[in-house]
Amino acid sequence: RLIAAMKKIRKGDLGAFIPQSHSTYEFEVMNKTFNSMASEIKELKINVYEEQLNSQKAELKHLQLQINPHFFLNSLNIIYTLAQVKQYNLIQEMALCLVHYFRYMFRSNSDFVLLEEEIEHTQNYLKIQVMRFPDNLTYDISIPDDLKKCAVPPLLIQTFVENTIKHAVTMDGSIHISINVHLSELDPDHLQIRIHDTGKGFSEEILQQLQSEKGIYKEEGKHIGIWNVQRRLRLLYEKQATIVFSNSIEGGANV
Repeated sequence: RLIAAMKKIRKGDLGAFIPQSHSTYEFEVMNKTFNSMASEIKELKINVYEEQLNSQKAELKHLQLQINPHFFLNSLNIIYTLAQVKQYNLIQEMALCLVHYFRYMFRSNSDFVLLEEEIEHTQNYLKIQVMRFPDNLTYDISIPDDLKKCAVPPLLIQTFVENTIKHAVTMDGSIHISINVHLSELDPDHLQIRIHDTGKGFSEEILQQLQSEKGIYKEEGKHIGIWNVQRRLRLLYEKQATIVFSNSIEGGANV
């Protein structure tokens, strides 16, 4: 009976115990001690698991509340510039976009939001950036109505759009960003979100880093947004969600 219970414990059955029976005093003490140890191990494992869950929830909240200070400062600078040339209509539009943007950022400490909310937030961000680059940035968004109520992690799409604008948009040429959402052809239970731009694409070095998830989180904060999304997806979905980085044949970057 002792050996049978030990084998169950070894296989992960922490509910295994030795039933009471008439035996010598020494075996009776051994059986009671074994049952007590097994019970304590089970309780300890449950406590460790709960602590891990609490730690993951705390990490998720921390990751989701990160706000890019450069974006905030750039937005204030745009408003200041518009005020200098008395573009009051654009100032009103800019201020309204910022209100919607930060309202979403401050409520995005939940694990999931509706896809239509994430799309609306991304549109607000893009409108602000179009005011910043009026002759150099255009965009389009395609999403079926029946997918708008799907639940996704907040800042999932906007993070990659922000990365594109940071690294691809310049005053030297025009960039177009496309966001396309549909059900996966390989697995209709999975969403497929594609973000494509018409820029120069990823360099070979960056592409290898992104694909291997190595070296994308550096001390100076480079690619911290991408690392942030990858980390949150892993915490929420484990291996059920993937991010694929590539360069398009026609040019530009794909996420």
